[in-house]
Amino acid sequence: MSLINQINGELLTRLSPKSSSSASKSQLGGKGLGLSSDGAGVDLTQGLSLLKSAFTDSYLRLNSVVSTVIVAGNQLERLGGIAEQLYSYSSKAAGLETTVEERTRLNSQVKILVTDFEDILNESARGSADILNLADLTQVLKGSGISSSAPTELAQALGEIGGKDGELGYERIELSSELTVDPLSQRLNDRASSERAAEAFLGLKKAVEQDLSGVDSILTELNGALQFARQGALATEDLLAAPLDSSQAETVANRLVQQIKNRTSDPMIAAHSALDTLLVQSVLG
Repeated sequence: MSLINQINGELLTRLSPKSSSSASKSQLGGKGLGLSSDGAGVDLTQGLSLLKSAFTDSYLRLNSVVSTVIVAGNQLERLGGIAEQLYSYSSKAAGLETTVEERTRLNSQVKILVTDFEDILNESARGSADILNLADLTQVLKGSGISSSAPTELAQALGEIGGKDGELGYERIELSSELTVDPLSQRLNDRASSERAAEAFLGLKKAVEQDLSGVDSILTELNGALQFARQGALATEDLLAAPLDSSQAETVANRLVQQIKNRTSDPMIAAHSALDTLLVQSVLG
């Protein structure tokens, strides 16, 4: 549910406690605040403070997951660069004019590059979560409040990465001969094996590029949600600088929404305001 479209006077009033002791109590965002539904004798500063805390918590959670996804993207860029070199060397080794000595030299370089490629893959698996594993990456997002099941562009991007095995940055490649091979096991022993290696490395290169494109899309969506959370926190902080009362609820809510929109050029702010499900639940219940 889009949070920005739900911010109105009724919401601010409901989140704000009554000044009287008869206000009903409800837990929201981990805080025992009285919620009012009739707007009588409420203190809007309490509701705005609650929103600011929710926005701030969302920003901190999202900032952490954005950092994780950036690392995954950086590793995929490194893998993509190596895959490009592997394809270049194998294509040269498959050339009609390539000598045995030159092919042997290229084969040695390929072996070194394959080791570098495998080191990056192993490096990503050393932490508590393998960020180049689709299941682990999805769990990291879920733990930060991001749903992978909702029909969003982020969920679509998740569905386009990891290939058939769920591993980002690597894929077994089906050759034109219908033989499926491990591209990292390819060697340039002769022209025929070099041609096979070139096809396999090209397939690997394309697989890495697709994964990187998907991760870039995920990062774009997360940054949109991060921007919404940050500007929400800043806008509520600005509004808290002035005294407020219940008769201003709708006006204050409209000012809050307008300030958030003015602070960001995000054309998908409504969709991005719904990405953090923990934020939405903490505010809307």
